[in-house]
Amino acid sequence: MARSAGTVSFQRQPGIDVELVASNQLTNLLRREADIAVRMVRPLQGSLVARKLADIPIVAAAHESYLARASTPRRHEDLLGHRLIGHDRDETIVRGFAGIGLVLARERFALRTDEQVAYGRLAAAGAGIGFVARYNIDHWPGVGCCRNCRSRHCPAG
Repeated sequence: MARSAGTVSFQRQPGIDVELVASNQLTNLLRREADIAVRMVRPLQGSLVARKLADIPIVAAAHESYLARASTPRRHEDLLGHRLIGHDRDETIVRGFAGIGLVLARERFALRTDEQVAYGRLAAAGAGIGFVARYNIDHWPGVGCCRNCRSRHCPAG
């Protein structure tokens, strides 16, 4: 999204201001906390008009330097033996693990942040295995999908 926004020509239009807020926080459109939202989840407010733009696979990903030190997980269960990068308050990854039958407490994540840029940089720096949108790893040299974790049933997927 940031790359696309950077290539769009924003011409000043009378009465229209654009404020781009990159956040995982789900703002309430009904309370006018935002006018338009691009989200990775379906909105909870039923009276909103929503359109699905795409399926975005979430994958377990790590830098090759981390995998060289810690080995590559072969099965979902193997992820539990690794240094995992998670979210602090967002429980998406925890729910993803639960969806494949693995119980994982928030405290199990060695590193936690809800800030997406910091999250991506931790994975790209080889700090552990993170769960990211597949398109992100194309921009992080040395980072790839963990083997056998490419399916849509991957934790957080």
